[in-house]
Amino acid sequence: MKTLSKVITPDTSCSPVLTASVIGVVEISKPTMPAARPQTGDFHFGTNGEYCSGSDTIQARAQRDPAFRKALLQEGVECLLAGDVDTGKSALSDYINATMGFEELSQVFDKSSNSLMRMFGPKGNPQASNLFAVIHYLQEQEGIHLEVKARKVA
Repeated sequence: MKTLSKVITPDTSCSPVLTASVIGVVEISKPTMPAARPQTGDFHFGTNGEYCSGSDTIQARAQRDPAFRKALLQEGVECLLAGDVDTGKSALSDYINATMGFEELSQVFDKSSNSLMRMFGPKGNPQASNLFAVIHYLQEQEGIHLEVKARKVA
């Protein structure tokens, strides 16, 4: 699996190409870009080869595209495991905002929504137990189980 180096933000809400294995683990690979991109407007490459506008928000896309939601959650976890904590927290924050929101999550964990937002914010330094509890809950809500696979580094 290859971790994307770019975080999906509200301005670039188009997702990577997705493939799902039989057990429900989503793998991410980079799409093949066409030779030329539009030169005007704010466009980004989407999952099925089309260009999408920056107005296609993460929340709107997550509500209509389950594969996008799963990829966003997986991207956050993969970034954390790769040591890119800031990008991982940002992707998880985007996922939370696009799905249940921090208010609902705060009720589940009996923590204030502001505390959870700080935890996933740029200066947040969450305890591992809190971080993994949230990741576990997000996986349950999405109906997936992310796995870590060992592979030799070339």
